[in-house]
Amino acid sequence: MARFAIHFTIFLTLLGLWTWKLLEPYPVPEDLRKGLGEYDFWAAKTLHACGYALLTFLAMTLPVARRWRWALAGFLVLHGVGTEIGQTFVENRTGTVRDVIIDWCGIALGLAALRLRFLKPGEPRVSATGVRNDSSR
Repeated sequence: MARFAIHFTIFLTLLGLWTWKLLEPYPVPEDLRKGLGEYDFWAAKTLHACGYALLTFLAMTLPVARRWRWALAGFLVLHGVGTEIGQTFVENRTGTVRDVIIDWCGIALGLAALRLRFLKPGEPRVSATGVRNDSSR
C-alpha cells in the first residue's frame, strides 16, 4: 500500500505541476526563453512530448488493475485536449491542434518506453495485431 501511495502521489504532483505550467500565462521565465533563442519552439514542443511520456509511464506502472492504468492513460489523452482548450482563455497562450498531436505522440512514446522496459531478452515480439513474430522458427 505504501508503494502505491508514493507512486500515486508522485504522479498527481507531477500532473498538477504540469497542468499549472500549461495553463500559466508565462510558463518559462523570460531570461530562459531569450537564452534559448531559435531553439525556443523546439524546446517547448520536446517538453510537451516528454512531459506526457513521463506521466504516461508513471500512470501505466501504478500497482493497480490494468483497467485503471488504461483509464489514466485515457485521462491523459483528454488532459492534452483540455489544457489546449484552456490555453485559449489564458493571456499570452494559444491552444493548437498541433500541440494536442504532440501531446498524444508523447503518450505513445511513454507506452513504447513501457513496452521496451518490460520486454525480456529473447521474448518473442507481438505485433499490434497480436501475431507473434518469432524469427527463430
